[in-house]
Amino acid sequence: MKRTTILDVINNGSEYLTKHNVESARLNVELLLSKTLNLQRLQLYLKHDMPLGENELEHMRQLLRKRASGEPLQYLLNKEQFLNIEVVLNNSVLIPRPETELLAKKAEELIRQRSYKRILDIGTGSGCIAIYLAKCFPEAEIVAIDKSPKAIATSKQNAELNKAGNITFYQSDILKVAPKQRYDLIVSNPPYVSLEEYNQLERELYHEPKEALTDDADGLTFYRRFAEIFPSALSSGGAFLLELPANRETELREIFGAFRIEFIKDFNGHARILLGQVTK
Repeated sequence: MKRTTILDVINNGSEYLTKHNVESARLNVELLLSKTLNLQRLQLYLKHDMPLGENELEHMRQLLRKRASGEPLQYLLNKEQFLNIEVVLNNSVLIPRPETELLAKKAEELIRQRSYKRILDIGTGSGCIAIYLAKCFPEAEIVAIDKSPKAIATSKQNAELNKAGNITFYQSDILKVAPKQRYDLIVSNPPYVSLEEYNQLERELYHEPKEALTDDADGLTFYRRFAEIFPSALSSGGAFLLELPANRETELREIFGAFRIEFIKDFNGHARILLGQVTK
C-alpha cells in the first residue's frame, strides 16, 4: 500500500484549501506541515518522498480542516513575527498587523528623541508593543495593561520567551480605572471597529477576540476615554501614540480638540497613528 509522502500532503492539502477559498494555499500547507514535522520549509522539498506516520497525517488533517473553516494561520502556528521579536499567539489576543508595527516603530523613534523612561501600553494583548520597546530600551520602565486575564497570561509568557524583564503587567479595564501614575509615553491599539463594521468583517476576523476588535458602539469609545484621562496620566512633556481606524480624522480631531495632535500615515497613505500632547 502506497504511503502518503510530504509531497502528497503538500499537493492534496493545497488543492483542499484552494477549494475552500484560502489565499496562498500552498504556502499555508507548507507552514503547517513544517510545524507538524518540525522541519524548515526547504527541508520539506529535500525530503519530499518521506512518508508521514498516521499521527502526523491526522494532525495535518485537523489543521487543514481548521484552516479551511477560516481559523487564522497565525493561531494554528501559535506564533507570529513582530518586527525583530517573535510572539506566541492564541485566540485570546489579536494578531499583530503592519499598522501596529508602525505604531511600535514610531514609539521607538519618540523614546530615542525625547529620552522617555516611563511607558504605558494600554490593551497590550500579546504584549508585542511593550516587549519590542522593552527590548529596545532595557532601562525603561514599562507598564502593560489589558482587561482580559487570558491576554495578560499570554503577554507574560511572551515577555518571558523574549527575556523582557522590564515590563510590569496588570489586568485592568481602562474604561473603568484610570492610571494612578504619570507616564512619559502612552501607547495603545484600542478596539476601534464599530459594531456596524464588525458585523461585516471577513470570516477569519471572527476567530479573533471580539472585545479586542470592537467597542460594541461607534468605534470611538476608547478615544473619548483617552481624551478624558490623558491630561492626568501624562507627565510634563509627555506624549501619546494611538493606532486609529481609517477615515475617522474629522471625529478624532474633535475628540482630541484640547490636545496638540498630528496624524501619521500608513504605507497606503491613510492616517492610522495619532501622535498627541497635552497643551499647556
